[in-house]
Amino acid sequence: MRFHETIHGVYFDDLDAFHILHNARYLLLFEHAIGSFWRHLGWAGVLDFNTNPDQYHLVRANSSTTSARSSAPAR
Repeated sequence: MRFHETIHGVYFDDLDAFHILHNARYLLLFEHAIGSFWRHLGWAGVLDFNTNPDQYHLVRANSSTTSARSSAPAR
């Protein structure tokens, strides 16, 4: 079940020598998708610590496991 989809550009320098998305880029694209999700819910705006001190978070670790080949979304 998909609950949020967004399209992000992948550029030539994001690819490795075999023209496959470099593994270091997966988490960056994941982070962009999370930001898009929160903006979709209306949780975006000017970052102001004085009005919203809970707006910042830290991520200790990220991990990803690939179990199937991914493909471009249908248009």
